[in-house]
Amino acid sequence: MMRFVLILLGLLTGLGLAVLSEGRMSHLRLVAPQLAPVWTAPIDEGATLWQGQAHGLRLGVLPGPTDLRWRFDRVESAGIVWSIRLNGSGVDGRGEMRLPWSRDRVVLHDVSGDLGLADLPAIIGGAVQTGLLRVEGLRAEIGLPERQLRSLAAQIEMTGGRFGPVEIGSGEAILTSDQAGGWRMPLSVEGAMLRAEGALAGALGRPEARLDLRITEGETMSDEARRVLDRVAQRDDGGWRLTRDIDSLDAWPLF
Repeated sequence: MMRFVLILLGLLTGLGLAVLSEGRMSHLRLVAPQLAPVWTAPIDEGATLWQGQAHGLRLGVLPGPTDLRWRFDRVESAGIVWSIRLNGSGVDGRGEMRLPWSRDRVVLHDVSGDLGLADLPAIIGGAVQTGLLRVEGLRAEIGLPERQLRSLAAQIEMTGGRFGPVEIGSGEAILTSDQAGGWRMPLSVEGAMLRAEGALAGALGRPEARLDLRITEGETMSDEARRVLDRVAQRDDGGWRLTRDIDSLDAWPLF
C-alpha cells in the first residue's frame, strides 16, 4: 500500500510539473474556457505560469496601452516571486510580483520606472507639458479573488517640469495608504517661476480625488504664467490656492 501511495504521489507530482511547465494559455482556453475570464483576454496564447506577456493593458491614468511581461524568479518561504516589466508609450518600469502561499493576495513589490510628462494626457487644457516623473519603490497589494486594491505606496520625483509658459522645475511626492482604505500624496515643487506645496487625496478603489495646492511666486515668474494661474486657481494672500474635486482620475485635462 505504501509503495502504491508513493507511486501515485510521484505520478501526480509529475503531472503537476507538466502542467506548470508546458500548460499554456491556449491549452486552458481550449480545454476549460470557463477558467479563463474576460480579464485574461490580453494574455498571449503561449503564456505560462513561468513566463509570458499580456498586451494592451489599460492601467488607470497611464498614457495608453501598456504591455506586461513576467518571468519566474524564485521561491521564498513566504511564497512565489516573478520579475515583471511594464512597457508602453511614455512608460518603462520593472519590479517584482509576489504570490503568498495563502493565495489571498498579489503584491507588487519594489516597482520603479519612468513616466514622460509629454506622453501623459494634458493636465492643464491647452498647455504643452514636458518633464520626467521617476517612480521609486512602488508597492501595491491586491486582494484575491476580488482583485481589489488594498494598499499602495510609492515615492515620486519630477525633473524638468514645465506646463506651457509655467516652468515647474523639480518636485517630489510620497504616496501612502491607510488601513481605513484612504490614500494621500503630499507633494511639493520648486522652480525659478514658482513654489507649491499641497496634497492629493482619495480612497482606494474609487476614482474621485481631492487636490489642495498652495502656490507662491518665484523669482522669475512671468506675466503669462500669472495669467495661467489666475485662470486655474484663486488668488490668496500673495499667491494662489488651487483646489479641485476630481470626479475621475481618468478624466483629463484636470484643469
